[in-house]
Amino acid sequence: MQQASPQIPPGYGPDDEIDHEAPDPVYLQLCAILLARIAVRTCRSAGCRVV
Repeated sequence: MQQASPQIPPGYGPDDEIDHEAPDPVYLQLCAILLARIAVRTCRSAGCRVV
């Protein structure tokens, strides 16, 4: 007696929730680092203390 393999319903596959047009996470990380460095330099030039 053979069991039928379960079928994955449409819309629930491994690639269905991937946004192929989303930015690459590496670019988002680089952007965050750049913004943090700009903020630190701006704060230091204004006389703020960065802890």
